[in-house]
Amino acid sequence: MYEDAQEIFDFLPLNKTTLEEEYINHLWNAFTTLVVNENTGSSFSIMPFHLLFMLCLQYKILRIYKEKRNKYKLAFTISQIRENEQVSKPSSVFDIALLRERAMIDLLSLIQVKPDLIKNIKELVDNRNDRLAHAKGGIEQNPEKKINEYLNLLKQIQEYMLPLNDRVAKRWLKEMGKGWSGKEYMETHFVEEYLCSADMRQGKLIELDKRLNGEI
Repeated sequence: MYEDAQEIFDFLPLNKTTLEEEYINHLWNAFTTLVVNENTGSSFSIMPFHLLFMLCLQYKILRIYKEKRNKYKLAFTISQIRENEQVSKPSSVFDIALLRERAMIDLLSLIQVKPDLIKNIKELVDNRNDRLAHAKGGIEQNPEKKINEYLNLLKQIQEYMLPLNDRVAKRWLKEMGKGWSGKEYMETHFVEEYLCSADMRQGKLIELDKRLNGEI
């Protein structure tokens, strides 16, 4: 289970702020501490893992905001989501967390994520909130299966990130062609795009990754 769970890092940014890095480390350390005790603790390891999953989604929503600001803003108007400045103009992944989880998941429709997939994501969120987040006696009987469900959903969502990733790659490759070296460009722009390992294995970002590593 531990080995499979490490795949979550494929969907977290390669470059993070110090605060983000610390938060992710705390969640992962909590998960690994709980998962070691297969008799009791592993049942509750799903709690910190769920937060890591939600953080992956928040990073993707932040990227959607950066690339589709007008549609992002319109989504609040149509759904009448109560917003504030941090939510309507997020500058941090933690700003996205101010949205209700279900409302945040609906924003994935801005990249054409299918309703059935959105529904499946919400079901995982509801399971955590309804069964595990409160003292109702709920215990996750098969945490390994649940972790694989989280990871499979992230893999499915990742397919919808391809247009955004190709857009970033085209922009970067064009600018790098004007005299930037891969290393210089990476140091200057990589952090602001919140790209993860899974992104770098998609479409035109594969070419960009090779460029950054000096392979082409």
